Amino acid sequence: MTSKTDKVLLEILNKQLSYFNKTVDDVKDNEKWYEENSFTKEQYEEWKNFSIELLRKKLKFNKTFATKQFSWINLMWGFKIKENEI
Repeated sequence: MTSKTDKVLLEILNKQLSYFNKTVDDVKDNEKWYEENSFTKEQYEEWKNFSIELLRKKLKFNKTFATKQFSWINLMWGFKIKENEI
């Protein structure tokens, strides 16, 4: 059985992959999937805002805690921002 937290994480990762028309199911056999794509700064900001709001809504986190949890998610699985976009 999948926990509520796992479901939210899956939704966050699927949102990130949606920019490349992929889902977690498409990349689950590739251990380095998060290294193979990169975001524009605008894509990153959109994904970040989506993720923080989802954590707040579905897991009832306050904004500060949701932002900290997003930082961990981004550190573990987030795409890099394209060099020319910084």
